[in-house]
Amino acid sequence: GSGLWLENGNDIYNSNSGNVGIGVTSPVTNLQITSSGSPSNPNASGTSLSTGSRLRFSTSGGASAVLDIGISSTPGAWIQARDATNFATLNYALLLNPNGGNVGIGTTSPSTKLHVAGTTDANIIRVENTSTALSAGDTIGAIQFFNNDTTDDSPNVAASIYATAGASGGSGSLRFKTIEPGVEGDPATEAMIITNGGNVGIGTDDPNNKLHVQQSTLFTGIHSTAGIRVKSDGASAIGNYHGTIALSRGTGSVAISAVQEENDSDVMGMAFFTHPTTAGADASVEKMRIDHDGNVGIGTTGPARLLTIEDGVGGGDP
Repeated sequence: GSGLWLENGNDIYNSNSGNVGIGVTSPVTNLQITSSGSPSNPNASGTSLSTGSRLRFSTSGGASAVLDIGISSTPGAWIQARDATNFATLNYALLLNPNGGNVGIGTTSPSTKLHVAGTTDANIIRVENTSTALSAGDTIGAIQFFNNDTTDDSPNVAASIYATAGASGGSGSLRFKTIEPGVEGDPATEAMIITNGGNVGIGTDDPNNKLHVQQSTLFTGIHSTAGIRVKSDGASAIGNYHGTIALSRGTGSVAISAVQEENDSDVMGMAFFTHPTTAGADASVEKMRIDHDGNVGIGTTGPARLLTIEDGVGGGDP
């Protein structure tokens, strides 16, 4: 053949260095497709293409799967993989880099499988449930972490974060699932919840306080059976305080702390602190001690008997 289009076997190609336009007389890129139809989202039923459709990929092998690309009315653009015979229910998976590679949104150099970059208040990922009639406990959205290892209970969803609807279907809570189910292939079960009231529950899905820890087993004196453990990795020395819980309204705090009483850091007593001054920056002061033998000291850190009281003026036990 001759002219701008030439044949090469069953192929044709443009013989000049210009652009190709379909529906446009002045294409600005290698291939530009313009339609007279108004921009619109893809049709959600039937088999007719919307006026916003601009390009379709299909096969001649009898398969009815297609990939449609178009311009939406929002404004924006869309890509939809679906069955050409049924837009309502036969929508298909759309694969991005199925053989590997990173995907970037807002960045030209993605450093992870999905890398989202943006400015303040714009760098957000949203998971939306389009249902307008949710019930209590219904899943609003979730992120699942799947483990393909074949040991323990895997392959399975080894951990997940679920957002679930509140009592009337509105609002929502976050549920963290990490507990091994005990059955191979089953997903991890719930370990913690943050409710729509801001309460955190561990071992319960109905926390009554800001932090509610509930365990089903009894404490046996072994640390692994405790509901809460506060452990310090500070230096080991007699008199050092480890694992402290502080309570306060302002800057000054009262506190309960474990105190090391022997060179062996496993030998512990319990110290009770109060904050006796109006200056919040002042340190709390130990006022009572229960030593590792069970002796109680008030005003002293070295009680010699079951109860030792010192007033700091010279008076001791009565």
